[in-house]
Amino acid sequence: KFFEEYFSFVLQSLDAGQNVMVHCLAGAHRAGTAGIAALMVLCGWEWKQAAAAAKKLRPAIEPIGGFPDLLRALDKARPGRAPPPVVPKVASGEGEAKGVAGPSAVSPREIGR
Repeated sequence: KFFEEYFSFVLQSLDAGQNVMVHCLAGAHRAGTAGIAALMVLCGWEWKQAAAAAKKLRPAIEPIGGFPDLLRALDKARPGRAPPPVVPKVASGEGEAKGVAGPSAVSPREIGR
């Protein structure tokens, strides 16, 4: 239930063809944990697999304090770890965010490669 509003926003935004940027001051602990949780849901991964994939793209990601417990709880709450019924198509290089350079998004399936 803790992540419900976050996942709803992310999935609705991606489904509408929009990009989603998750950030905090350092982009390592809070945003990193939120990004890992999104990968768990979008890709159907357990938390350690999602964390490893996220760290490939941003090595600074390091859930601390109670964040690993939160990710483990999410893992337990998702038996079978199936991704959502329809994983939104994520465009690459389209609709760049204002003031942000580089590709706008990466497919969740590409992250784990």
